Amino acid sequence: TVIKHTQAKKRFKNFNAPVEKQQLHIIDEVSLMGQDDLNRIDRSLRTLKKKPHAPFGGADVLFIGDHSQLPPVRKCPLWRRPNSGKLRDADQPDSSNHKSESDGYSTWNALTHAFFLTQNFRAKKDPSYQGFLRRLRAGASNLQTSDYENLNNRFIAKAGLPPIHATHVHHTRKSVAAANHHLVYAAANAASKPIYRLHAQVVLEDGTLLPSTHAALQGFAVTDDKLDLDPQCSFTFYIGMPISLPNTNEHIAMGVANGSSAHIVGTIPPLLSLATNPLLHTALGGSRHDVHDITHLPHALLVYNPNFDVHFDGYPKGVMPITPVDTNVARLPACFLKAKVKYFP
Repeated sequence: TVIKHTQAKKRFKNFNAPVEKQQLHIIDEVSLMGQDDLNRIDRSLRTLKKKPHAPFGGADVLFIGDHSQLPPVRKCPLWRRPNSGKLRDADQPDSSNHKSESDGYSTWNALTHAFFLTQNFRAKKDPSYQGFLRRLRAGASNLQTSDYENLNNRFIAKAGLPPIHATHVHHTRKSVAAANHHLVYAAANAASKPIYRLHAQVVLEDGTLLPSTHAALQGFAVTDDKLDLDPQCSFTFYIGMPISLPNTNEHIAMGVANGSSAHIVGTIPPLLSLATNPLLHTALGGSRHDVHDITHLPHALLVYNPNFDVHFDGYPKGVMPITPVDTNVARLPACFLKAKVKYFP
């Protein structure tokens, strides 16, 4: 059992405080919000905090987003003046709630501070791709011939696999999984690291545990909250492998942001007590590797980042456990049975 330290417990408890007791509210992807949506949030916070005359009930609200990205669906964007003659796109019907939209527009224009982020960290190592993103943000008419050529060069055919150190656009989860497998095998071999494969745990409604070799699981893998086409229902890794952490309330409460990077440093219980003898496995690109199968899910993966301000009992500072998640599947395609799937996201 992993026992969290007192500070983490306290922060997680505060994170789950009722809305009326929270002072800071963060709204992401604000370009998707309509004027009526903002007005309803404003009115709700005034009511919950019992401050009807204070914007947002006196709370601090941080809006994050880019209005040059996706607009709201069938609603008036926050920045557009109501009844300006271009309230909505031609295929969007007029709203009967102009008063609410007008109030939302006024609330948006009453905001007092704006901060503009000008440096792109995600694509900083690829200036060509960064330039493409800037031109695309300004509209497709700004794209150059070289942009289309670069996109076509990065298209991944079904039988192809990308170079290791290239930026690529994937159009399916299956293509992403193929690239990830390729990268894991190549990086593990380069570092002379053993490869491990964790199989998802699938339990039927009657409590029956399906083995990873069961026909119902062949050809499927867990992605998000559903089954998706993929070579297998598994997660492949090696010790020292870099990963991006999934978004959970518990991670946020400990100060670990969504997408934070870390390295896998072990499992609970240790890998030696879980791993089988290695079997020869053929990757999607045709290369062959020795892989240790782990058919029983560990209680947790241990990951490490020296910048993490966490300290769990029995582990060095910066080491934290990642536990598997559960998801309900309406039916397994091969046997049409409901099931609960436990896996590492």
